Amino acid sequence: GRTAERDLLTAELRPITEFCQRAIANRYPFAPNSRADVLPEDFGQLFGNGGMLDDFFQRRLQPLVDTGTASWSYKPLPDGTRPPASAALVEFQRAARIREVFFRGGGKSPGFRVDLRAGEVADGLKDLSLDIDGQHTVFTPGGAATTVTWPSTRVASLIKLNTTPALAAPLVFEGPWALFRLFERFEVQPGAQPEKFSVLLNLEGRRARLDVTAASVFNPFRLREISQFRCPGAM
Repeated sequence: GRTAERDLLTAELRPITEFCQRAIANRYPFAPNSRADVLPEDFGQLFGNGGMLDDFFQRRLQPLVDTGTASWSYKPLPDGTRPPASAALVEFQRAARIREVFFRGGGKSPGFRVDLRAGEVADGLKDLSLDIDGQHTVFTPGGAATTVTWPSTRVASLIKLNTTPALAAPLVFEGPWALFRLFERFEVQPGAQPEKFSVLLNLEGRRARLDVTAASVFNPFRLREISQFRCPGAM
């Protein structure tokens, strides 16, 4: 019956659950205050196209699940009753959204591009500068947008934020999620469209604004599925 089937699915899911917990538990961005990072390769193994969660869903759950509804649900049984959705099913739906946003190019390597431009600088600031893994870009209000690709080719990615006149202590963000950490450090203001937002920088009492445009309406930096996701357990 359905209970035996669910027990079997839960047993099959267990190694994935264990990998998931090792890879993301207490790691940024799933744990927003953690200093440890989820490694892009583990992120890809778990959430990518044909990755652990996608593969399990396609092989074992797809035939049982109605994905056409806003919240996924199990298809009705032959007797017409619809089994209640499990907590795990909710997580597979969240994982699917994470895959759509971070793996648009297909495959298991996460990646996306964003355009950055200086919206305005105030309080005597002339410009903002970002040094991303040694590539130095200066942002002046009204200047051209700069396209930044994530993740950086280096796991030990490093972003330095400075201004003219220079900050007493330039801000440094490290690790594969450095760009996320930079945006999260400051107040974020949603834009008129979901793919646009502004980062309001307060830099030693001087203010500036960085305007960000993502390549998709599902904005990787504002994706609630990341903060909500938990490793799926029992089916």
